Amino acid sequence: MLEMTGELADGWMPFSHTPVTYKQCLNGPIKKGAEKVGRSLSEIEPALLPLTQISRDHDKARVQMEAASKRLLVLLPDITKTIKPEIEHPGAPHTLVHWMGRLKKEDMKVISDLTEMIPSWVALKTTAWGTLKDCIEQIEDFIESGCRRLIFGGRSEKADESIRLLGEEVVPYFEKKEDVIV
Repeated sequence: MLEMTGELADGWMPFSHTPVTYKQCLNGPIKKGAEKVGRSLSEIEPALLPLTQISRDHDKARVQMEAASKRLLVLLPDITKTIKPEIEHPGAPHTLVHWMGRLKKEDMKVISDLTEMIPSWVALKTTAWGTLKDCIEQIEDFIESGCRRLIFGGRSEKADESIRLLGEEVVPYFEKKEDVIV
């Protein structure tokens, strides 16, 4: 699929990657697919849709983002295998495709058990969370990995604060960079 992105697509918009796996996918299979058909990687706009939780309280943001980022990774088995290859995922019935209201109680137990296998530090590397400074540093890691467009998404009961801080502080910071679109 990633090679096909390089062959055919104008852009790539993943989520739940770490900066390392983002760069590996972009400069690996996507670039290979592009070169296979005589295209340049510069013809593909690399984007990212990170889960985002910004707060003036670092620890509060971590608590709000930790479970959500782990759960999302479990529902994306291919990305989970890329980030943490030793995790055995049971397959299709426990993916995002089947998640939307169709999971049974026993499926939720499997997902819960899988989330426990993902270290928090790994899951949190797939998001932008923490204070303004934390988030800016994390987003800059993705930009260094090749990301050129950012689409922010949040997950929390306290989304108002996060959205306000994104709009007032983070977006203006990145709008000043010529090679990044937010």
